[in-house]
Amino acid sequence: MEGADALGLIAEVGIAIAGFAGVIATLRAPRGRIGAYAAFRIGVLLGLSASAVLLSLLPSALHFAGFSGDGIWTLSSSVMVFLIVAIFLASIRASARLAIAGEEGPPGLHFFAPFIVATYASIIALQVANATFQHQLWPFYLGLVLMTALSLVVFAYILFAPSRTEVQS
Repeated sequence: MEGADALGLIAEVGIAIAGFAGVIATLRAPRGRIGAYAAFRIGVLLGLSASAVLLSLLPSALHFAGFSGDGIWTLSSSVMVFLIVAIFLASIRASARLAIAGEEGPPGLHFFAPFIVATYASIIALQVANATFQHQLWPFYLGLVLMTALSLVVFAYILFAPSRTEVQS
């Protein structure tokens, strides 16, 4: 199948990012407990990483199930749209709950928020176009690369930008 090696590499990167994030968050946790904001960021990271892993394996599974090239990329892109929208909406809801509870994110988060929203929107638009018109590997692959980049941004937040309540602990 076309692009199987690249898709396998994305699956490996997604697993590595999720694993390292868990280790870093656990080691940084004061008194052995992670805060609500750290748990939120780890949840977003795991959602993105797990989705990237599952989505990178989906085309091979569809190929072995007997789907053709166009059907593989249409269905794969449709599943990606569903997962990205679900992660985005869950992130907004959890973020609102944290704000109500008085949990504050790291300084500078407002600077990166438009980038994060634009990345989500780009992935959704690209996959809708692929499912509707293009039916090709490259838009699906680009969506996975953007998801992995978003995972790396969240990983960097976990690693380098503790929330205000984590710093106070």
